[in-house]
Amino acid sequence: MAQNDNKKKALSGLKTKELLRKTLEDLSSNLYININYQMDFDTGYVGYSNKQFKMDALIKFNDSNNEIWLIKTTSSIRSDRVKGNQFDAQNIRKIKPNVKEIYLVTSDFADPKEISYRKKYSENIRKKRLYSEIDDVISINTLCLLIRDKALENLSQGVRANVLGEETEERIIRALNNEDNIELWNGSIDKYSLPKSIDYELFQEILSTHGVDNQSELITSLYATTDIPLLSEGGQPKTDVYCEIGTNINTYNINISVKQTSAKKVTIHEGFVEELLDVLYLDTNSNLGIALLKLQECGGKRKLKENYPDSYNILERKLHEYNKDLIKFFLFGIGGKQKDIQIANMLVYNKTFKAMTVNETVNHMSKYSGQFGTPFSFTYPSGSRGKKIQVKAPTNN
Repeated sequence: MAQNDNKKKALSGLKTKELLRKTLEDLSSNLYININYQMDFDTGYVGYSNKQFKMDALIKFNDSNNEIWLIKTTSSIRSDRVKGNQFDAQNIRKIKPNVKEIYLVTSDFADPKEISYRKKYSENIRKKRLYSEIDDVISINTLCLLIRDKALENLSQGVRANVLGEETEERIIRALNNEDNIELWNGSIDKYSLPKSIDYELFQEILSTHGVDNQSELITSLYATTDIPLLSEGGQPKTDVYCEIGTNINTYNINISVKQTSAKKVTIHEGFVEELLDVLYLDTNSNLGIALLKLQECGGKRKLKENYPDSYNILERKLHEYNKDLIKFFLFGIGGKQKDIQIANMLVYNKTFKAMTVNETVNHMSKYSGQFGTPFSFTYPSGSRGKKIQVKAPTNN
């Protein structure tokens, strides 16, 4: 039995290395992700074998002063295995002091015990409980996100946001429409056999978060698209990716809103206060309705306090009472005039690919303190001061 388990781990380790190669190949095909990579890096001290210390890949970031990362794949985080990896990393840093980061990368398909080991070892490194020449122990999916963020760090904010947006949505679509992921979910492919997927972790995160049960539900059909109709006035819907799933038990519609940023705050809504008043069932002549209209007129908190202190005080006292409805509307479009496909029911941040339901997002946002007792800050879109409001929210980055 132990021999069989070791054989499975060896096969899994080989496949993890192949998935690493495929991940680097896919990333380097993006014109904005300017990296070079080399599989099977080795080195040694002068006068000794130059193949003594090994890593599975070297990555060079051409737009970041040729920064070098090294990657080692493994199927197990057993202490004896990791000590060997640490030994190689320690000596490589002495020989190649220009190496910036070294990551130990594990399979996304490890059994629960191995995943637990990975997370515990990673936490021990990050909290400096252990001395480590390895910077972190992560999954293939997490490595992909780190490489992407590093490669794009020097782009202008606007270009970077566009590239991240397109890449994130493409990645989600690719994961959802990947037949291998469906077969892995259904158990049609053994986790240790070939082929495997580079994005099953993301696939599983989205489906499980939405409530699809991996233990009892088999996927019979799945369709995902970014072809979402614009709003009636031409604006963007809250949904960025739409997915229909059929299982042997149920059917699901997942409307994903992708927040395309690595910043601590992101713009989540632009629109007319009049629509917000309809969502909150407020009359334009009510005290709170008037105060929100004055906020739109002034374009921000500071001007409102200067010009209309009574309206400012009303917002400070009353707006927080509507936080749950504000979160649902600003982030998901719930309560507005959008069609069902345009209203989101899941939030995904592109830096971590953590998926959250509406209720999870309400609980998450309620922890933050912004303006007027809400999680948000209020300003105006460029060129639309006095006509519209712009709302920014904290992220989970």
